[in-house]
Amino acid sequence: MTFSRLLFLTILASGLLARQIEAQARPVKFQTHDLYVVLQPPDPLGRIQDAGTVEIQKGWNFFYINNKATITHFSIAGKAAEVLTVQPADTTTLASVPWDELPPIKAGTQAMYVFFRSSLEGVVPFRINFTAPFSDPVQDVRFSNELVGKEVAGTILEQGAYLSPAAYFYPRGDEDLSAYTVTIEIPVEWESISDGNRKASTVHNNRKIQTWENPYQSDGVIIMAAPFSVKSIRVDGIEVACYFFADDTALFDTYLPAAANYLRMYSDLIGPYPYQHFTIVENFFPTGYGMPAWTLLGREILRLPFIVYTSLGHEVLHNWWGNSVYVDYQRGNWCEAATVYGADYRYKLLRSKDAARNYRKDILKQYASYITENNDFPIRQFTARSSPD
Repeated sequence: MTFSRLLFLTILASGLLARQIEAQARPVKFQTHDLYVVLQPPDPLGRIQDAGTVEIQKGWNFFYINNKATITHFSIAGKAAEVLTVQPADTTTLASVPWDELPPIKAGTQAMYVFFRSSLEGVVPFRINFTAPFSDPVQDVRFSNELVGKEVAGTILEQGAYLSPAAYFYPRGDEDLSAYTVTIEIPVEWESISDGNRKASTVHNNRKIQTWENPYQSDGVIIMAAPFSVKSIRVDGIEVACYFFADDTALFDTYLPAAANYLRMYSDLIGPYPYQHFTIVENFFPTGYGMPAWTLLGREILRLPFIVYTSLGHEVLHNWWGNSVYVDYQRGNWCEAATVYGADYRYKLLRSKDAARNYRKDILKQYASYITENNDFPIRQFTARSSPD
């Protein structure tokens, strides 16, 4: 073989290999999000813009978004980029996109792939505009200690709107933590809430516009909005608020002082509260969630007389363990145990030694009832609860 022919084949093979490597699609990593979410209930369609920064590679990239989204604009570093949206079941289209070990989307997940190509690499600005309907049913949702019900990912209804990361109402990639600022445009008679601190609230053209910002990076963001009545107090420079529906405003004077006492107690025990607000929010379907600087309690749960002495303090404490000091899921989810110890068990201990002993005994009885050789596993493998076991 002549030298020139060998050189030609070497160059050709190198070029093919380079194109093959360049063509492999990889998930992006979003660094920051600046979301603008327009809600016009009872229309289930959310109108969403997101801008920020994202880490990409040269060639093919992909991210995830709601599987019913219609993308009207997508740009990288100010330049419009074409996107290819692919449903996870569309194996024919997926086969046309070069990828290597493409992460599968689990059945039932409200996400699809969005592929794009770029000549840039590194952390660059992005912008996306899209619409998507959010209409998860809420009438049959159940939430209890014994029944881990089907969770609502996202819904926009006349009685309120709720959007969680599971609804993919913003683009998501392979990042662990991102920074979030969220602006929500809602009917003027509504109030909104999201993670972190409220930065602004204005009214324009009979629409309310409110901005929330988490001062810490987090693994996601949640939005809630509804025609709430609001009452707040201040404790040691922190705003403590209740966002309740009109039928439950009589509970304001029960929840506000109780939340203030929990904030004082845990600030003394652990250190300063990490946010400027703590808000108790009533939901129109069953939930018992704790997010950075707020908790979302379903109506039936909120009305239970013992909640202020049990679950409320538990959710306040999560703002230290889980919502500002984060869990490393590669090593197991320790924060629920720490929160139970500092809240549920502590309240029994403050009551009496007998109450604390009975609490420990009940936990051991539950362990003996549920755990067998077939379902036992090391604590480091626990990430989240998915059953009563």
